[in-house]
Amino acid sequence: MPSLDEFVSRLQEYREASNIIRHHTEFLSVFLGTDPHFFDRLFRMSELQEMAAWVNGVAGTSFQLGRLNSPRQRSYPKLGSGSALERIVLDRYQQDLDLYGEYF
Repeated sequence: MPSLDEFVSRLQEYREASNIIRHHTEFLSVFLGTDPHFFDRLFRMSELQEMAAWVNGVAGTSFQLGRLNSPRQRSYPKLGSGSALERIVLDRYQQDLDLYGEYF
């Protein structure tokens, strides 16, 4: 498995080699379009319970959002703030940041 540094540095190669990586590293605008105002509401991941309440209100349902992830804590590597790798990621996803950055 590559390190985070190697993965970011060679992202385009990994995207070309793997449909799964290409799908998971695609721009948000590919899936959501380029107009955030098209949507009635966008939610941050930290607002999932609020999203469930909103959907229930709009749809007249009473669905409950269960826990979907593993209860164990995971530790993920981080890009250093101001690092060359962070710049690669920011440059690549600048359009997404411009369009949807307020929701990150």
